[in-house]
Amino acid sequence: MDGLDPFGYRCGKNWEFYLDAAEDTLSSIHRDKNMYEIYVPTVSNEGKPFKTKHHKEWDRQVRQITNGLTIYAPAKGQWLDEDSGELFIERMIPVRIACTEEEIYIIMKIVANHYNQIDVLAYEISNNVLFLKDEKGKLQ
Repeated sequence: MDGLDPFGYRCGKNWEFYLDAAEDTLSSIHRDKNMYEIYVPTVSNEGKPFKTKHHKEWDRQVRQITNGLTIYAPAKGQWLDEDSGELFIERMIPVRIACTEEEIYIIMKIVANHYNQIDVLAYEISNNVLFLKDEKGKLQ
């Protein structure tokens, strides 16, 4: 019968099927991960652009830790050096990664080493990250 599901949403006659399928997948939801954004440089400290191959190696290292990442189009960033007051303007690549806090610190160290960076910025976007894996094909 058409009507409302247990949460008050309008639904068709098969809402019980979807609710059962969702309950079957609750065990596959990972609640221990947060969504972080980290900035990856596009050029070296000497102003030389990093090659795509260099970036792909970093991507591979991150995938080994987190299984995935989302790479956005480069953006222009600006910041002042605290010691010299010098203004730095450069393009950087925002990358979003769902991972634990411990994993983002490891990834920050990889950025520092792989790109020879003095400072690395990452921040938490959300601590409400859910992964839903449809192992039984019930949600299709």
